[in-house]
Amino acid sequence: MSFLASSWSETQSRSFHLPSDDAGPWRRVELVVALNASTDPHLAERALQGTLHVQPDGSSLAVPFVFHNPEKLLFALVVPAKRAHETLALRAELFLALSKASTDLPDYVANAQVVIDVAGLKGALSQETPAAPLSEKPATFDSSSFDAREEDLRAEEERLAALRRSLDERAEALKAREASIVESAQSAARPTSSSLPLAAKSQPIPSRPPPARLPSYPPPPAQPVSLPVPSEDELLLAVTTDPGDLVDSVEMVDGAVQTAGASVIPDHIEDDEIEDVDEGMFTEIVSDEHELVGAERRGGSTGGTDVLDADDLIDDGPLSEIEEIDEELEELASTHLAVKERVPAPAGEEPPDDLLTDMSTEMLAVMDAEANPRLFVRLQEGREESFDADQAELRVQYLEIDDVPVVLLVLVEDDGDRPYARRAALDPRSTHDAALLERLKENHPAKVSCFGPTGDYLRTTEASLGDRAPNLAYALERANAAAGGEDAAIALERALAAPPPLRLRGHPFEESPAATKANQAFEDLGALSKWAAPAKVDLAVLGLCVPKKTVDDTFARVLDAALRFGLALPEALEARAIQDGLAKSPESLVQTSLTNFAKVAGAPEHGLDGGQTSQNWNALLERAESFELPLSEEVYGSAARTQEALPTEIPAAIKDADDDALARLLLHPKVRAEAGVELLDRGGEGNIEAVIRGARRMSHEDLLNLAPALSKTGEPAVDGLLELFGASRPHVRQAAAFSLSQLKVRRAIGPLLRLVRAERTEVWREVARLFATQGSGVVRPLIRAIKEDKGDHERLAMALAFLKIEDPDIAKQVGKELTPTIAKVVSAATKHGDAAKAHLAAIDSTSDAAESSVEAFSGHLTKSLKS
Repeated sequence: MSFLASSWSETQSRSFHLPSDDAGPWRRVELVVALNASTDPHLAERALQGTLHVQPDGSSLAVPFVFHNPEKLLFALVVPAKRAHETLALRAELFLALSKASTDLPDYVANAQVVIDVAGLKGALSQETPAAPLSEKPATFDSSSFDAREEDLRAEEERLAALRRSLDERAEALKAREASIVESAQSAARPTSSSLPLAAKSQPIPSRPPPARLPSYPPPPAQPVSLPVPSEDELLLAVTTDPGDLVDSVEMVDGAVQTAGASVIPDHIEDDEIEDVDEGMFTEIVSDEHELVGAERRGGSTGGTDVLDADDLIDDGPLSEIEEIDEELEELASTHLAVKERVPAPAGEEPPDDLLTDMSTEMLAVMDAEANPRLFVRLQEGREESFDADQAELRVQYLEIDDVPVVLLVLVEDDGDRPYARRAALDPRSTHDAALLERLKENHPAKVSCFGPTGDYLRTTEASLGDRAPNLAYALERANAAAGGEDAAIALERALAAPPPLRLRGHPFEESPAATKANQAFEDLGALSKWAAPAKVDLAVLGLCVPKKTVDDTFARVLDAALRFGLALPEALEARAIQDGLAKSPESLVQTSLTNFAKVAGAPEHGLDGGQTSQNWNALLERAESFELPLSEEVYGSAARTQEALPTEIPAAIKDADDDALARLLLHPKVRAEAGVELLDRGGEGNIEAVIRGARRMSHEDLLNLAPALSKTGEPAVDGLLELFGASRPHVRQAAAFSLSQLKVRRAIGPLLRLVRAERTEVWREVARLFATQGSGVVRPLIRAIKEDKGDHERLAMALAFLKIEDPDIAKQVGKELTPTIAKVVSAATKHGDAAKAHLAAIDSTSDAAESSVEAFSGHLTKSLKS
């Protein structure tokens, strides 16, 4: 069976053929295949009683149906117990129908249930919330994996904290050991009375004031950097330096100072030579020698001063631990970074503490006292020149992590090779971050203060979103619609750990001129179609930071060119073209494309090859068939020259063509009606089906020629005519109702009455008249419809008004059931009497002139049938 021929939310029925008990012709029954409990409560009651498909003879048909209760958010496929083995196949068929019926389904419909028989349906209705589909577990959130991941993260965080504490303790211990070593070295190097000449003893060594102390900054966290082994000049300088001045005097202390013997001090030393030591004399002594890299220093003398071997420096005693200290200092590099004079930030540019103490922080976004956005950026080593002058671009990325919306502010310097980016993660649900984002959305510039890897102030510049401000507005719309998870802190960390890329090759969204040839437009359309899905557009706007205007302009440029050259658009792009105002409806868009491509196809200057031309014609003709659009003579001729399925020549005598040729000619604008009449005269189920398909495309004039032949076909044409009640074009539905009414078959009464109630155009009035011509068989269906109809009874009253004119005696039978509702409809029918008479008069007075009104078309159909 097939589900949901029209809207998924409406009550629907379908015709079934059943064998007769007396081996006579099969009988046709209308069975409900989908019901809406809100609009048709009587059907819902029968479904719950198990009598929905019970026949007059007491037999029950095992027909599955959809039970829809909007109030309980229940959308269920009810499978009879006898057909339980078909459950999976029926469920798949239902979801396939849903995918075709709508692209915007409520959650409870998209997750439709499957229940077995009435007992299962009652059980589903008794549940507080919709049950899970058959053979599926309820869609509940399994937090176990999330909790386990969170526990892992917490454990890792504790481990890192413990490691940091351990590193801090070891750093303090090393500092104490350094101070002790330095003190020992100075004691060993300090001259004694026995080692200095008498002249030296009598002259006191002047003392120098300690240098000014630099401000103390907390040490940055450990980083995996490679530190050099200390050179001898560093070691010697350390020997002559006061312990309190050690960290102020050297660029990097990454090894311990070692004990030197008394011979380090020359035998003869003057006051000015002591001052030279303070100024780095010992550095000069070893300046022409290689650095100490674990090898020995070669002996020698310079100016009477002994130059020591490495063995003289690395001797027994506490200073022999130099190598061990070197290794530990390399491991703890972050706690022994050079403490050189940091360039202070000007007043008002001081960064938040986190920027200096947490090496993982790339950028911080805050609001200043005047509610202006401020960005504080830490640059990596080697990138200190980034974000200078106009090099900084501010972009925005959006993502959701465990339903938590996250907005990433991204400061980018795109030099054409690889973009350099610094990011800050913001929670749009927090008051502070939301206010900051709102300011940026208004394109308010943000002040950007840049700092080096060790906290040196570098520069201050400005950055704004510019043409990306609409991207942020779109991101905030998405954030407002997000479900909203609980742990924003973890979501922000995860977003920074794995942000979306800033570049992705192959997307079509860029500024480019419009295509001037059809083949260029064909290639552009193919590239854009790969990115037409909403998720891909979101990736471009919210992930890759492509300006939303650039995305919109690309769609407009490519779609305009495609329509200009008549290229077939995928359905997703059809919707976008209509949204952008390039067409009023899908039908008009396809009709325009057909007309334009008829001029382009086959023209060499447009650059399309044979394969592209054939591919586009196939797509256009398929869309034209889906919308039941007729082909003009120009379109048919152009398509026929490249499509083998379309004959290029009309047979001299239609009667001489075979059935297949005639079926193909049902598309020809000149002979389609003639070909249809010939196929109906030949009979055969296949020929009738072909004519019914062709009739959907036919014009008023074509159907005037075809309708009499359909009426003469009799019973074999009934099913096809009933199918035409679902045609997209109103005049086709009217012609089908007219032809069916001429057959006077009882099984047409119900469908005619349903069309009266469901028709969206003024054709309903003419169908009400045709219904009234079906004889006494209309009484019971009309009474039942009046009782069931909970809305406006105008259409049923009009049908009764036509019945009073057609056969007053039959109409009186309706009034015999004296219920308030029927009495109300009978009274309304009297009031509609004049309108019914005017409608009949308009049909009778139809002239031979071409008129397309509902009444005129029925008048022409009547004359065509009589002739």
